Amino acid sequence: MAHTETHMIEVPQCLFTLSAFPGSSSSSGNMRANKHQLQVTSVSWSKTGQTLAASFGRYDVEGWCCIPGAIATWNLARIGHSTGSAPDRLISADSCVMACAFHPTEPALLAGGTYNGELVVWDLNREDADAQIGKTDLLSDVRHREPITGISWQLSEAEARRHGSGAASYRLFTLGADGRLLVWLWGQLDNPIYGYELQWMSPGAETRLLLGGSCLAFCPAATAHEEASLVVVGTEGGRLLLCQVNDMNEASVRDFAARLEAAAAAAPGSSSKVELRSAVKDREYAAASATVNALSACPHHRQLALAAGGDGSLRVLDTLRSSPLLLLEPSAAGLLSAGWSPSRPLVFAAGSADGNVYLYDLASRQRLIRPVAQLQVASSSGSQAQGSRSRAKSSDGGLLGVNALAYNTVSPSTLAAAAGDQVKVWQLPASLVDCRPGEAKLLQRLLDSEDVLGLLRKQALVA
Repeated sequence: MAHTETHMIEVPQCLFTLSAFPGSSSSSGNMRANKHQLQVTSVSWSKTGQTLAASFGRYDVEGWCCIPGAIATWNLARIGHSTGSAPDRLISADSCVMACAFHPTEPALLAGGTYNGELVVWDLNREDADAQIGKTDLLSDVRHREPITGISWQLSEAEARRHGSGAASYRLFTLGADGRLLVWLWGQLDNPIYGYELQWMSPGAETRLLLGGSCLAFCPAATAHEEASLVVVGTEGGRLLLCQVNDMNEASVRDFAARLEAAAAAAPGSSSKVELRSAVKDREYAAASATVNALSACPHHRQLALAAGGDGSLRVLDTLRSSPLLLLEPSAAGLLSAGWSPSRPLVFAAGSADGNVYLYDLASRQRLIRPVAQLQVASSSGSQAQGSRSRAKSSDGGLLGVNALAYNTVSPSTLAAAAGDQVKVWQLPASLVDCRPGEAKLLQRLLDSEDVLGLLRKQALVA
């Protein structure tokens, strides 16, 4: 179901309702097929835009996770417009899978991060049951000791020089709730090739604090052939950090490998360990009052990002300013997911704990900044305490929060959003997809303005 103000845009249409566990949807109350009550934790589109992946896990696990998670994929070109469509692949994992991401150029390669801190890479072209081609070592000295909360494939100029422009030219970055940002070669996962920590210096403090990471978004590089070096990281305590990863040259990678080898060869009980440097730049951003649950970098300007907070705040960030350009509150509930339109510079979306996705269009003719469309993803409504990572449940057992959403970059009119154990795929109207004349210039004017809200109100009056 979708709600919108009739004078603004056409109504978005729900094309698919996908379930990895047929017969276990929230509306049926039958959880036998999903006996561990898993929910979608992230979604990702393949490079072709035809396949959608979803990771399944739980947020209420304490300590070591013994609950098996899963990865499910659907090729939407093979299924009709139907409800509860079963996945093409359903791959079991040893523990809850908390994040997943398709390779940017290879549609069959998929990476996932688990609650126990493991990084796994699957090749969906393989016909064996698990399709796994790589997994990190739980005994490594440098690894994630808490859940992996974010995964990103990033182009590496060094790997491109070695291997050409194919799949091997990308490295994997993983963010953990342990405050580590680790870098991996996806074909060799025994140890990371480099590592950072989120060491933050509180004003007036003499020592750095290690902050747990909750989400990340890489700012786009200047050109398609350059490495991205700036990454915005959200933390469990509500802080936003600008991190820099451009010191990872050939010499530093060799030195890191040597230190790993020395630590592994050290006598048991010795104090030898690999020290990780801080990736945090000396830039202070205004903090939220609860966990930053999602970040999305603007694909149209490398300076902009979107931050969704458990306190219900949606922040449009200029990475060069300490205060957000805009502070929006689409709902009284906490926000859990966010995404920036790949085709419209002034359109973005946020998923809420109340089961809805709220779509904004900063070029609309509204005089007040409020959502132009609302997509009801969950089958019923509810609420969630601010900042909580556990998702609220409805009376019939359905989990309500929109934990994940993702635009399809190949088909920008397609948006996937997940609540509970289901994923819904929406067709957005042309008014939210087709770029308008002068939209990119207006985006730059917003960045240059000292009064963004005033500029938008003035724009609405003259539009």
